[in-house]
Amino acid sequence: MATTRTTHRINRKELKQPDEFQTFITNAQEFILSNLTQVIVSASIVFAAGALAVGIYYYEIHRDNIAGDAFYTAISELKKKNYKQAEADFEKLVQNESGREVGRLSGFYLGSAYFQDGQLDKARDALVAYVPDAKDDLFASMAYDDLGVIYEKQGDLKKAQGAYAQAAAIAGPEQTRAQLQLAQVMARQGDKAGAISAYTNFLTTNPFSPERQTVIEALADLGAAPPAGMEALSELMRKPPTKP
Repeated sequence: MATTRTTHRINRKELKQPDEFQTFITNAQEFILSNLTQVIVSASIVFAAGALAVGIYYYEIHRDNIAGDAFYTAISELKKKNYKQAEADFEKLVQNESGREVGRLSGFYLGSAYFQDGQLDKARDALVAYVPDAKDDLFASMAYDDLGVIYEKQGDLKKAQGAYAQAAAIAGPEQTRAQLQLAQVMARQGDKAGAISAYTNFLTTNPFSPERQTVIEALADLGAAPPAGMEALSELMRKPPTKP
């Protein structure tokens, strides 16, 4: 038996009713139009923040370049022994560029410039200010070593001992010299036991050092013998190589 298909005819009223997609688009348009000012402001803020970040980045690069150029100019003045100009240049970098490595490192070179210029008090103060923020062990050890020399020149052997001890505790090319200076300043203060211990420790940790024989003689002056086998090693090192 054949079924009868009912055909629904769309009337004019139904044709005029919008579908869901059209409704969504219309609502979105209405939302944007009603909130246009807020949308524009938000977009402007995002754009401005991005532009500011880019601007700061390139500004900092520009400042880095300027600070670097000023630093190397000051180094050049120091090498030429134009101490007053070098001091002024490094002082400016210390004050204005403390957040940059060249600014911090300028504190070390400022102390060096004052030291070479014979201004021991200013050299001491500059180095004392530098060492707490020293990021590089080599420069820290050199700063402590220079402080030790300055304190010795000023007659403050106790502070010199402390500075040399700090330098001697930092591994690197300045360590052996600081160890010797520490022992010497202890001997100068009459600390015989401390000096003997420091010299002995130096020989134990640096058995092939060029200063080995000098240290052995310093121990003898203090009435102490070097570690076992050290004199024989020193004698062997002094003999010229045997020809085959």
